[in-house]
Amino acid sequence: MLITLLQKLQYKIPLRTILVVPFVVQIVGAVGLVGYLSFRNGQKAVEDLAGQLTNEVSNLITERLNDYLGTPYLINQLNQNALDLGQINPENVKLMEQHFWQQAQIFDLISKIQFATPKGEFIGLIVNDDGTLNYQIIDSAGDLQTYAIDSQGNRRGRLKTYVGFDPRIQSWYTQAEKSFKGQPTWSKISPWISPPTLAITISQPYYNKKGKFQGVLAADLTLAQMSDFLRSLKIGKSGKTFIIEASGKLVASSSSQKPFFTVDRQPQRLDAIKLEDPLIQAAALYLQEKFANLKTASEQDIIPIDIPKQLKFKIDNKQHFMRVLPFTDDFGLSWYIVIVVPEKDFMKQIESNTRITLLLIIGALIVATGMGFLTSRWIVNIILTLNKASQQIAQGNLDQKVNIQGIKELESLGLAFNVMAYQIKDYFEAIELKNTDLEKAKKDLSDAKEKLEAILDAVPGSISWIDSQGIYLGVNHYLAEKWDVPQEDFVGQPIGFLEGNNELIKFLDNFLASADNSASQVVQITLDNSLQYYLIAAQKYQEGKAIVSIGINITDRKEAEEKLQQTVKELSDIKYALDQLAIVTITDGKGTINYVNNKFCEVSHYSREELIGSNHRLLKSGYHDKVFYQGLWSTITKGKIWQGEIKNKAKDGSYYWVNSTIIPFMDDQGRPFQYLSIRTEITARKEVEQALENMVSKRTAELASANAEITALNQKLKSENIRMSAELNLVFEMQQMILPKIEELQGIEKLDLAGFMQPAEEVGGDYYDVLHHSGIVTIGIGDVTGHGLESGILMVMTQTAVRTLKEMGETDPVRFLSTLNRTIYQNIIRMNSEKNLTLGILHYCEGQLNISGQHEEVLLIRSGGEIELINTMDLGFPIGLDYEISHFVDQICVNLDSGDGVVLYTDGITEAKNIDNHFYGIERLCKVVSKAWSKSAQEIQDTVIEDVYDHIGEQKVFDDITLLVLKQK
Repeated sequence: MLITLLQKLQYKIPLRTILVVPFVVQIVGAVGLVGYLSFRNGQKAVEDLAGQLTNEVSNLITERLNDYLGTPYLINQLNQNALDLGQINPENVKLMEQHFWQQAQIFDLISKIQFATPKGEFIGLIVNDDGTLNYQIIDSAGDLQTYAIDSQGNRRGRLKTYVGFDPRIQSWYTQAEKSFKGQPTWSKISPWISPPTLAITISQPYYNKKGKFQGVLAADLTLAQMSDFLRSLKIGKSGKTFIIEASGKLVASSSSQKPFFTVDRQPQRLDAIKLEDPLIQAAALYLQEKFANLKTASEQDIIPIDIPKQLKFKIDNKQHFMRVLPFTDDFGLSWYIVIVVPEKDFMKQIESNTRITLLLIIGALIVATGMGFLTSRWIVNIILTLNKASQQIAQGNLDQKVNIQGIKELESLGLAFNVMAYQIKDYFEAIELKNTDLEKAKKDLSDAKEKLEAILDAVPGSISWIDSQGIYLGVNHYLAEKWDVPQEDFVGQPIGFLEGNNELIKFLDNFLASADNSASQVVQITLDNSLQYYLIAAQKYQEGKAIVSIGINITDRKEAEEKLQQTVKELSDIKYALDQLAIVTITDGKGTINYVNNKFCEVSHYSREELIGSNHRLLKSGYHDKVFYQGLWSTITKGKIWQGEIKNKAKDGSYYWVNSTIIPFMDDQGRPFQYLSIRTEITARKEVEQALENMVSKRTAELASANAEITALNQKLKSENIRMSAELNLVFEMQQMILPKIEELQGIEKLDLAGFMQPAEEVGGDYYDVLHHSGIVTIGIGDVTGHGLESGILMVMTQTAVRTLKEMGETDPVRFLSTLNRTIYQNIIRMNSEKNLTLGILHYCEGQLNISGQHEEVLLIRSGGEIELINTMDLGFPIGLDYEISHFVDQICVNLDSGDGVVLYTDGITEAKNIDNHFYGIERLCKVVSKAWSKSAQEIQDTVIEDVYDHIGEQKVFDDITLLVLKQK
């Protein structure tokens, strides 16, 4: 049969084909490989060239950025040095203006130079888009005046006036004021309206030689020149470059389109993916989509921290090279320089070389095929002779000999055929011998397996073998008996086929998936409707292809451990309760103290170190005689419990009474070796008993005269109540009249406002007001202690004082609250009143909200409904408690975007009770506000008030309810 097969095969493929085709294939393969490697080397060269080009461009951009951004920092440093050397002085405005003007002549890149003091003073110089310069200064009225400048740097006519401008609430001022150790800081990139462009400010605080804060130096740059510089760069034939922030916002680009757009004449930042330039837009979109899941600096960032510098991506199936270079400085600036170059700019020569290589391959193929046919005709006859000899050997004629001459290799093959017969004979004889040895090895293996199974079945624990797919290979007798399943039924089943062993399955699955070779864990198994605990140990073998699992039942030990833990917990709770209530000491048989609890130290004023090792004689007050103590010792030394009251003396000389119980502990011989004393302090009770005895006789005499006085007072109160009721009604009407009207709130353009106040049954002390003047909105909310006439009057005085300070243009939180407090404090002293109030003051201007004063927590809500609680405890002090509170006053600055806002309230909302005495609470208020935040301010207010009254139900309203909702349009 083998001979027939060989005969068929020899006619299927011609020998010439076998000789020629491999030769041709090798030639094609070699030439093709060379061509491919040539092509790849060309591509590599292109990538290296693109990398060098983008690297040089990025270095050039980085160098330009360092020079460009270093200018305002250098100006601030020069101005700081000039202040330190006394060359300029903020009090000499003209000298400061001339200094700024000279700097503007030297540094042509700067857009604005400015200086502001903590007093609100401000001096600045502006470089306009047409090259003209203007001075800016705040006059004595607090308004910002803008002046023209002549060619000599002298001030000319006034151009503009900005009413109520306060540099201290500007972001560049507050940011520098809070900077660490006077570190310069960059502001966020912000759009300018005139001229429409993007600008950035670097500011730094200025301290005098004594380390006192004197003000903030700042310098501005517009980024338009950066885009001009990028457009001037030539990157290949059609490459582009741009600079973005990590959030994807565009800083500058080589595109002809500006890096911003305008809405209602207001410049707005532009995302790089929205730029109309197709190459830059595609590159930015690739960064956002490709690296969306990598780690970024914040949730808003689209560029990851660990992004590769050199990248490749496709646009319309065409390869492009990209280089991303982070740009940072020491003052908080973090940008990314991105350079994009199409591959086609470099590939023209590579494609030409590829066509030449293809022609060479075709020529080599034709030549190789012809040479192969000539060579095959020469050697085919010799191969036929060898073929006949091989057929004789295949038929079993092992004595066949061949004689081939002419080709050295074929002569060696003939000799190999002659030797083959002898080797085959030896091989068959060796196989017979190995078969005999194999049968013996099988019998020995069977005996060893039987012994191992007997040992494993005798182990008092569960043992199983499992393959890497979680399939049982076998189990011992103990495991099969426990589950009442025959051993052979486990084989081939997954480890999860039995119910009640979910923890075991999870443990084994995790172990199979891990790289560990061994593991152990205590698991719960439900067996025979009872919960049992097993300690499972697992070990991998066969190079991790299988595991053996051993389980030991530890249910009894686990239950004993749980009972022990419960007992320890109960004893710990008892000791804690005893320590909170009683004075506990332990002494030895001689009365020496060796244990005291914290309560004993607290009452006696002695430390633990002073008490340990001493005797209770340390506490003797001299009140009890020797007979008293002799009776005590006589009782406890006989093993009996003694109870009684003892008067002791503390370390500071004061006296205190204790109700004592002394318990003796006896040894085997019936003698006490330890005493436990448990005492409770009854000093207050003893004092009350004595005081009651003294007061009974005194009060008996006073009751008779008091009865007559009460009769007279009742008559007088009837007339007083009528008068007081009229006064309270008058104050209530005044309180309602001074609240802001709806049309006032609706007249504030950039804010959506709604307010609500409902007093309790008495005249309340809740206050809120909203004032709008010169573009600044001032909001006050307060809560006067108590109710009644005094609370209402104090509320009216507060509203008047706040409105007066607002009309005066005062916005500094320290001066505002300090002045208001002194005014209210002096009136409270004049009224001989004990009232005071918590008061929060908020100033809003152009999306920035400054919060000061101590009141309830402020709810800061972002546009999506997320809520942050702002604690005002450290922002002020209750009004009217002390004459001077300026050192307690501080402020928090919050930026509001569209849809953001705050909710202000008094404790009448959070402490509103229902019929079950449950508070409404801050958590419920936050949930209601967050859920309704997508609505208008009035709808939010109505929703909250309705929910509060639903909670109160039929219960009485005990406190004023005040709510104010502010939302950025």
